[in-house]
Amino acid sequence: MITWKFSRICTIPFILDQIRLFYSKFYQTIIDSYFPNVLTSLTQTTIEAIRTIANNISYWLIHAIEHVYDPLKLTLIQYTQAFSSILLRYTSLNHLSLTVHTMFLQSSRLITMSNDLTHINFNDLHEQINWLIECDLNLFIKIEQCFKNLFQCQTMLTIHNWTTFIDTLLDDHLILYNNAKEYIYNARQFLLKTNFYCSLILRELTLHYGTSLGSFHLLQLFIEEYLYYRIEQKISYYLNQSVINLVIENLNNEQQQQQQKYIMNKNYQYFFNDDDIDDDFESLSDDFNDPRNILKPLSPVQIDDFILPHGTVTDSFSYIFEDLQPLSNELF
Repeated sequence: MITWKFSRICTIPFILDQIRLFYSKFYQTIIDSYFPNVLTSLTQTTIEAIRTIANNISYWLIHAIEHVYDPLKLTLIQYTQAFSSILLRYTSLNHLSLTVHTMFLQSSRLITMSNDLTHINFNDLHEQINWLIECDLNLFIKIEQCFKNLFQCQTMLTIHNWTTFIDTLLDDHLILYNNAKEYIYNARQFLLKTNFYCSLILRELTLHYGTSLGSFHLLQLFIEEYLYYRIEQKISYYLNQSVINLVIENLNNEQQQQQQKYIMNKNYQYFFNDDDIDDDFESLSDDFNDPRNILKPLSPVQIDDFILPHGTVTDSFSYIFEDLQPLSNELF
C-alpha cells in the first residue's frame, strides 16, 4: 500500500480506535506475561533486560514512526510511554520485595526494629493527624495494631504477612463504596493517608535516633509502592479496563491541566502586558522628577484658645499642621 494512503486511512476515527484497542491488549499481554505476580522473584539479568527495554522503547518508536501522521503517531507514543512507565514501576517493586524479603530473614534486624517501634508515641502521632487532616482515626489505629502484631511474631515474619495486611486494610476500607467516583476518590485518599502515616513514623524514628531507621525506610518504600500497585489494580478491575488504559487516562488528564495552565498564562500576559506596566512606571517617575511637583510643608501655625469638641477651652497651644503646598503656583 502507498504510504500516503496508509496515513490517510489511519486518520479515520474508527481505525484509530481499533489501533488503540490492539496496542492496549498487546502491551497488557506483555506486562501480564512478565509479571503474573509482581512479587515473584526475577533474576537480576531479567530485571536489567526489562528496564533496558522500558528506558529505550520510546526513543526507538519515535525514530521508527517519523513519517507517520500526527493522530496515529500520538496514539503510538502514548501507549508506548504508558507501557514503559508500568514496566519501570513493576521492576522497582519486584526488586524492593526481594530486598525486604532478605531483610526479614535476619532475626537480629527484626528484633532491633521491634524495639525501636516501642519508642514511638502513637497517641501523639494520632493527635497530629487529627489536627492536620481531620479524619477518622480508626484507620491509623488499625495500622498501629497491625504493625505491632506483625513485629511480635519475629521468627515467622515474611513479606506475605505484609501484603496480606495491606490487602485486608484496603478491602475493608473500599467495601463501603459502590459509586465509581467515590470508590476512586477514597482509594486515592487511602493511599495518601497511609503514606503520610508511614512518613510520620519514619520521622519519629529519626528524632529518636532509631538504629533501624534504614530498615524502616526500606519497608516504607515497599508499602507505598505495593499499595499504589494494588489500588491501581483494584480501580482498573472496578472500571473494567486495563491498567495501561488507566495510566493513559491519567497522562491525558495531566496534559489537559498543563494546557489549561498554559492558556491561563497566555491570557494573563495578554491582559497584563509587562511592557505597558513598564511604560506606566516610567511616566510616574517622570512626574516625580518634575521640580514643579515637589511639595514642602507650611510653617508652623499657632492657635490660641483652641476649642475641643466637648466645648472646653484650652490654654494657648501650638499645633503644627503638616499641610503641603506646591513650590510653584503654575499648577493651579
